[in-house]
Amino acid sequence: MKNRKILVFAHVPPVHHGQSVMVQVTLEELRAEVRFEVHHVDARVSDDLEDAGALRPQKFIRLFKCILQAWWLRLRHGRMAFY
Repeated sequence: MKNRKILVFAHVPPVHHGQSVMVQVTLEELRAEVRFEVHHVDARVSDDLEDAGALRPQKFIRLFKCILQAWWLRLRHGRMAFY
């Protein structure tokens, strides 16, 4: 049976907040399950919690790099579910 390929596009701690912690827990659980081939792009654009709401040009550059990484994973590993 083929493994289900999954690409998770979200950031994990640090910056610690509820969503990033839940992404980390979800990744750990999915990777423990042999049915899934899990790929992860850490889409962190903020340096710390105070930076999360700020608008800076550097964030767009970081986001563009994350998008390129996701595209590369897609090209290298084929089609997969995107979360």
